[in-house]
Amino acid sequence: SGGGHSRVNDGGAIWYWTGQISNPNTGKTIALIEGVEHTKSLAFLSKREKISPQTFESKIGLLKGLEVSRSLGVENWEAVSALVSHKFFAFYDPLTKQPMHSFKFSPSGKKKPIMPFHVHNQIITHLLQPESDLIIHSEMPKGEIIRTNAQADSNIAKRSNPFKFWENTAQIFNLSMFISSKTAKKWRGNKWIGFGPTPPPSMGCRECYSYVSSSHDSTNSPKVVTYQRFGEYPFWYAPGKTCVMNLKGTRVKSKEDLPQQLLNEIRENVKNFDHFPTNGEDFKKPENTVAVYTPIRSLGYPWWQIWKRL
Repeated sequence: SGGGHSRVNDGGAIWYWTGQISNPNTGKTIALIEGVEHTKSLAFLSKREKISPQTFESKIGLLKGLEVSRSLGVENWEAVSALVSHKFFAFYDPLTKQPMHSFKFSPSGKKKPIMPFHVHNQIITHLLQPESDLIIHSEMPKGEIIRTNAQADSNIAKRSNPFKFWENTAQIFNLSMFISSKTAKKWRGNKWIGFGPTPPPSMGCRECYSYVSSSHDSTNSPKVVTYQRFGEYPFWYAPGKTCVMNLKGTRVKSKEDLPQQLLNEIRENVKNFDHFPTNGEDFKKPENTVAVYTPIRSLGYPWWQIWKRL
């Protein structure tokens, strides 16, 4: 839910993600994952900035209509960063490397139709508190909200080779958070932090991000983020049990640097992926919602097989 960051007033950041969902007990890969996240900064405020009250209110106004705007008057914060995040992810069969339109738990099991394409449309807001704690709000267009506190560690510096003391050091930024099911408002249980449609209300998930930046970080050096998620399995595999998702995100300069197949899938299955709202109220408008409009593919069962599955 944390998402990649983009700097204020720039053209945004595009991250290319690859990885897999696996069974932590057997090591078996359940599904391969490929996706893209496009983020753009919506607002940035720091109480250390010397700006006029009018400018301050103007920036706060960009968040009008969002739940997080209420927290700004309650929480004790030092800085606020809000960004719009559009995510598209696809599940692929580990054997065929094709989109997973269906799944069988075992060779002799029944085939289940699934949706291989998923989108998430969020405004993610980070509130930095005086004690360096981080409160993260993730809000969806219909008002679904996830709120969590993150533990950040950015004080680890190491050399790529400890025997070459003249080399530049690298800074490692780690972000870890546990998202409780109770933080997902307006929906039953943890629908917005799990894969399943109605997961157990007691389950949450653990998310861990790691970003490495060299001290001579330049626009030409690769930007890489690793992500781990420990949470519920997809509902078509083993709902209520825990799986592991491992992803690697690489920042690319433009959409042209993404695989052509991935671009085709976005173009054919998603609406409004490239539309970014200018404020919180624009984000809430139904016509601006980023969504998958391709239905789940029918398996074409004969009527008697359909009757047996009901």
